[in-house]
Amino acid sequence: MRKVELKAIYLVLCAAASLVLACALLTGGREAARTPTAGPELPPRLSDQQGAEMVLVPAGEFQMGKPGLGLEAKPVHTVYLDAFYIDVTEVTNALYARCVEAGACSPPDSGASLTENHYGQLEFAAYPVVFVNWQQAQDYCQWRGGRLPTEAEWEKAARGGLEGKLFPWGDEDPVCDAGAVNGAQSGRCPPRGPWPVGSFAPNGYGLYDMAGNAIEWLSDWFEPGYYRDSPERNPAGPASGTRKVVRYGAWYYTEIRMTLASRSGESPGAVGPELGFRCAAAP
Repeated sequence: MRKVELKAIYLVLCAAASLVLACALLTGGREAARTPTAGPELPPRLSDQQGAEMVLVPAGEFQMGKPGLGLEAKPVHTVYLDAFYIDVTEVTNALYARCVEAGACSPPDSGASLTENHYGQLEFAAYPVVFVNWQQAQDYCQWRGGRLPTEAEWEKAARGGLEGKLFPWGDEDPVCDAGAVNGAQSGRCPPRGPWPVGSFAPNGYGLYDMAGNAIEWLSDWFEPGYYRDSPERNPAGPASGTRKVVRYGAWYYTEIRMTLASRSGESPGAVGPELGFRCAAAP
């Protein structure tokens, strides 16, 4: 073959190779342009302007419900939740008093009760606020720029990253020892009544009293069979109802009513020595 023909073939091959390289570079550039940049990392823990500490619960799936409990806790189903923040502890008397002083909340009910209402007494500032109805709890959370948690958010937070367990720490029965990993204030623990928040060890997300101490108001309307039709992503409960969801753990219950999948409902206007709450907020 003549040199001139070889040279022509060589030039054609070089041109083709250059074209392939250019296309690859251009395509790579376009792919890079389509790749989203990571947003700012969310702080795992924060304190809001009113002095309440909150913990980030990451986005993702978890198994909601528990076999072996009442029909209300069945079926076990997979739920995906966006990331959210939730209070480290139940709202205390001291924190709630700030909202009352600001004129955004009404004082807890002071009627007859199983125990004395300790709201307003300095020595009980760190105890969970009780004798508040659903609207009072919601008003407080909104004053802080948040809201009551959904039922799904509460259960995911209570599980602390554990799957299929009875309690926030696992399956061991609760004990009354302050600081214990499986500790919770229940009907077996003297003295009769709530304890200061955070008296026992936190769960895997750093949250206290997800079993025991106070029953907690949630945002959802209560429907016993809701789990059969619950959406897979960010369920918020039925559109209407007559009772609001409460999640268990009152200081006078035994462990059978303190499991983290146990659920029930109360009239939104109900108050009692066991009814408290904590708040949630979007990132």
